[in-house]
Amino acid sequence: KPIGEVVHFFDKICVAVVKFNEGVAVGEEVCFEGPSTSFSQTLKSMQYEHESIDKVKKGKEAAERDETISIEDLKREMQTW
Repeated sequence: KPIGEVVHFFDKICVAVVKFNEGVAVGEEVCFEGPSTSFSQTLKSMQYEHESIDKVKKGKEAAERDETISIEDLKREMQTW
């Protein structure tokens, strides 16, 4: 079940802006899935309005940085890794 959607991706700085359908916190493992990629990772940091945040609530947007992101959809990882 998707927990959010990548609404914008800044490719030069490798930052994805995600609008979340449910709350998520730094330290949680998520799975990024798209047409040509699928990988999981632990959220290391998030920002809202250029300020670091530890968690984001349902319906809010946050930015997350990762050099490997090139995806469209986001879902909570349902397996133990």
